[in-house]
Formats: sequence, structure tokens, C-alpha cells
Amino acid sequence: MNTLLIRKAILSDCKEITAIYNEAVRNTTATFDTEEKVVSYFENWLQNRKVFQPVLVLTENDIVIGYAALNQWSDRAAYQTTAEISIYLHPESRGKGYAKILLPAIIQAGKEAGLRHILARICTENE
Repeated sequence: MNTLLIRKAILSDCKEITAIYNEAVRNTTATFDTEEKVVSYFENWLQNRKVFQPVLVLTENDIVIGYAALNQWSDRAAYQTTAEISIYLHPESRGKGYAKILLPAIIQAGKEAGLRHILARICTENE
């Protein structure tokens, strides 16, 4: 039986987060990035989050299969309570409805952090 769990991301998740993100860089347009990241990039990313920038991971049998993050939209003070949402899943976990599980969880985490607006950049290739 598969056990799914959503929880706050921790530093030890960064290896899996990096692998999931880099696969998306290589094979999709979703990241808007052209170069892969190293694990230390995501360790710094996670350690330097502000209160308005929660990151959640989705685990299946204790293995990270996806994550959702609310990222700073702009450094201008008026946008402090506005975030950009990102959801990435391991390729074998796509198409199973897992993003539909992560979405309300990260929105709730954003509300609890005091966010008021969440924006998304979505490519036409993203079904």
C-alpha cells in the first residue's frame, strides 16, 4: 500500500528536489530555466526562505516525489504578500493527480504565512 504524505521541506530533501527540478529543466519548458542546478543551490534556496515562502514536499513511502513552493514575486514592498507558485513532480508521478493534492496544501500554507495573492506562469505545453 502506498502512503502519501505532504510535509514541510527539510534540507535532506534537497537532493530529490534538485533531481526533480533538473529533469524538468532538461525535458520541459516549465522551469523557464536553461541550466540545471546543483544540490547546494537548493540547500541555500531552502535555508534562505522568508516567512511568505513555504515549501512542501509530497512523499510516497517516505520518498520525495514532488514539491510545491511559493516564491517571492517581486522585491518591491507592495508585493510582500504576493507569491509565484511552482509545483514539480517526478516524471513517474505525473498524471496521477498529485498536483491536485499539492495545490490546496501549498495555498493553505501561503494563507497561514499571510500571503494574499498567488500568481503562476504556465506554458502552453503544460496540459
